[in-house]
Amino acid sequence: MKKYLFLVLIFALLIGRCADEPEEQAESSVPVKLTRVQKKVFAQPVHSNGIVSSEKQIKLSFKIGGLLARIYVEQGDYVKKGERLASLNLKEIKAQVEQAESGLEKAERDYLRAKNLYADSVTTLEQVQNAETALKVAQAQLDAAEFNLNHAQITAPADGQILHVLLEEGEMVAQGHPVLVFGSAGDYWKVDANVTSKDVIRLHIGDSAQVRFDELKKTFSGQIHAIAGGAHPRTGTFNIEIALDETSAGIKNGLIARILFTPSEKDTFHVVPFRSLVGVDGPHGHVFTVTGEKLAQQHPVRVAFITGEDAAISDGLQHVKNVIADGAAYLSDGQPVKIVE
Repeated sequence: MKKYLFLVLIFALLIGRCADEPEEQAESSVPVKLTRVQKKVFAQPVHSNGIVSSEKQIKLSFKIGGLLARIYVEQGDYVKKGERLASLNLKEIKAQVEQAESGLEKAERDYLRAKNLYADSVTTLEQVQNAETALKVAQAQLDAAEFNLNHAQITAPADGQILHVLLEEGEMVAQGHPVLVFGSAGDYWKVDANVTSKDVIRLHIGDSAQVRFDELKKTFSGQIHAIAGGAHPRTGTFNIEIALDETSAGIKNGLIARILFTPSEKDTFHVVPFRSLVGVDGPHGHVFTVTGEKLAQQHPVRVAFITGEDAAISDGLQHVKNVIADGAAYLSDGQPVKIVE
């Protein structure tokens, strides 16, 4: 009798435990919401930084070397075309002009004497020709000396701004050595940026760009004006020149800009809410789907870029219709879930 009662008690306990298992499993299920994976066409943006500068920057120098006598401008000054900017000490150069003038006078006398002697049959035609050649050489030397005298000063090639003053008064200047860096006013401001080889193949001349200057708290629109034909030998990046659509007095040479390029070429991406992504590490991440047994299943994906509150996925969702949006952050692979409508 006791043995019979013991078996009945064990049977009752087993029935009660089996009845509690579905409730325990339901209580351990994580409530989640599903969202449908969408397909959208986007122009994948390209981000970069750049430095603003004038349309043209010119390094101004003297044609000849000498002692730097005067610099008439300071860094940041705005100048007009033809305005004198710097000059050399002219004492030595004027002496060269006087020497060339004296040489020309002597050559003229020698040539005139040779012609008269040739007319009297005292000298030969060759001597007359030699005197004529010497006269031409003397004239050329004077022209060169006067040219150097006229270019012993630097004038503004156009309206613009002095960006940098590289030397001080009293310094010796070598021929062709830069003295001033000049930025022409031009028709537009430009921004020089650098992008990787992966991004440069998606950009073309004429593509739009948004240029943000944090110091000015302004964003300007522009477009790609030029793309380098080769990578920089040290950085391996490609230079992109952006022409700003607007000109503003607030923009200054050297300002740092944050740039958002919008390529003209577009691609199709799978789009999911950003909150559905978990374990994001650079372009890599995961999403969760729900199996027929109401279990969370993890899928690796490749994130192309973020747009607003959505994520554009380039790979990993080709055969997925729905992903878990709300509740994804609390899941692990194989965990029971409860779908909330």
